[in-house]
Amino acid sequence: NTYLGEFSTIDGDNVFFKPKGASDFQSISIKQIQTLKIKDGQIVIGTEGTYEQLGYEQADEDIQYGKWKNVKNSYFDIGLFTVFTLPVLPLALWSFFVAQKEVRGKMDNLLKNNKSRLNVNVDMMTDEEKALYISGYGKRINEMKTNAISTGCLGGVGGFLLFAMAAAASGP
Repeated sequence: NTYLGEFSTIDGDNVFFKPKGASDFQSISIKQIQTLKIKDGQIVIGTEGTYEQLGYEQADEDIQYGKWKNVKNSYFDIGLFTVFTLPVLPLALWSFFVAQKEVRGKMDNLLKNNKSRLNVNVDMMTDEEKALYISGYGKRINEMKTNAISTGCLGGVGGFLLFAMAAAASGP
């Protein structure tokens, strides 16, 4: 069942809310609630399986709004540089290590620094729920890295082929 109403607070094992149309707040055991979502879309309580999906969705949103732009561009460059391997290998390796360092830093601080910007209430999550959330977030970031490297490789191969065709067309 879905209940609409005004959320008040969580006190111990009880959630206090006023059901739509009611005049007083009432409590319900937190164990009876699968998901508690407030008006702005933030999940206050969620079932275990939803945290991984919520983390994935948050990462997807963060990617779309440019929070991972530098990392994405670095991985694109890595893919692009791998086509020309030896001459630019130091640059590709440098880009890789810079990107990896930024990923580690952002993932380590995910639940510490950006609480107000996340789609969950970190203070209400257990350690297991946090781990699931980070797992889902990390999964989407890994997909972004793979896509950026692949796109860079394709761009490098395409650029090389265009250069080769132009050279062949100009003739001897």
